[in-house]
Amino acid sequence: MMVLKCSTSISLAGDRFAIPGGATGCSGMRVADHFRDCQSTFLTGVTQMFDSQDRLSGEASIFAHLLQILIIGVMLVGPGLPSSAVVLGDESEAKPSDVQEPQSLVYFIGSVERKIAERSIVDLGEVHSLRTGSVVVVFRSRNNQFIPMGTMKVAESFPTWMVTERSADFTTEVGDFVMFIKTVGELGTSHAMRDRFLADQYIGSRDRNGYSTVRMDSAARTLNVLQKQQPRWVQKQGIVAGEIYGQTLGTRPPGSMDRLLQQINVFRELESMGFPVAEAAGVQWKTVMMQLQLDKLNSNKPTDSSISDDDDAASGVQTSIEDIQAMVETRLFDRNREEQAIASAMIVCLMRSTEKNEPAWLKRRLLQTQFPLLAGDDQFLDDIGLALRQLREREQDQSF
Repeated sequence: MMVLKCSTSISLAGDRFAIPGGATGCSGMRVADHFRDCQSTFLTGVTQMFDSQDRLSGEASIFAHLLQILIIGVMLVGPGLPSSAVVLGDESEAKPSDVQEPQSLVYFIGSVERKIAERSIVDLGEVHSLRTGSVVVVFRSRNNQFIPMGTMKVAESFPTWMVTERSADFTTEVGDFVMFIKTVGELGTSHAMRDRFLADQYIGSRDRNGYSTVRMDSAARTLNVLQKQQPRWVQKQGIVAGEIYGQTLGTRPPGSMDRLLQQINVFRELESMGFPVAEAAGVQWKTVMMQLQLDKLNSNKPTDSSISDDDDAASGVQTSIEDIQAMVETRLFDRNREEQAIASAMIVCLMRSTEKNEPAWLKRRLLQTQFPLLAGDDQFLDDIGLALRQLREREQDQSF
């Protein structure tokens, strides 16, 4: 029979952690029979130890973690955790159901830390809501531009990192950026995030020989950040609520990352209006945007006064995406692949709309891409204008 003795404090490795509320009367109780009476206060003390692993010896830190796992084990088979239980991080939380559709998105962004054979080690894991079988997208930074590489599936997940399956389409490199999104509703409340993560650790511990206390400390800190951010995400207005970065990137990722996220956001917005910008931008962009686009976000289409909702105008378009891409490759042959991708995406929108002020619309949208300087590049703007004119002339010729 396992017996726990709860008191008003816990001593471990010379440190004393107070238990708020002054737990009394738990001495000698069977955990499964009487856990409801003391689980909240005991979990608080263990949580304090877990948050203080950096001040404990290795053995004491491991013991603190094992106590956490023990508590979760009892939670899974015994009484539920009461609403008064103390959680890591900010005690305040907001219910995702308070958010009107479409629910805001949270970006999770990490990087490939190292390679083992043909598989990659990435600094995103279960604490970030990744599970075995999840799909993530990969971008590569080259010459101050982000190139979409494709998608990968999670082969094994751990608290703060994961191992990917081998991709048949591309080979990852150390430093590649890995990304996925979740809605605030999918992440749930701060209580749900904590319980889900710790329950996973209880289940996963049966198949793991051990885990680095440094990694567990990182997991605790990340969970703390997630819980503190959750109320802000719920209250955030707009499609994107925020970003969470892996340990390698830290809290200050490359400044150019903002431009990439901005381009993804504008692609998602234009897609929700019915423009196939991801397909026009190329196979890789179409592949990654399928993972970064949620159907539920399309229920409320964003408004844009420069885009026509005239279905008849769009239905009569004869120019194919392949023709647009071929024209861009011809007219903008001296541009890199990502600049050509943006040109194709912009042209397909203008070809399938009745925009009255195309130059102003084009400049505004280019400012929202990873190459905002293109909005002031006269040669780039002239090349797009010429491509549009030639494509429209072909349409007119084909209509007779």
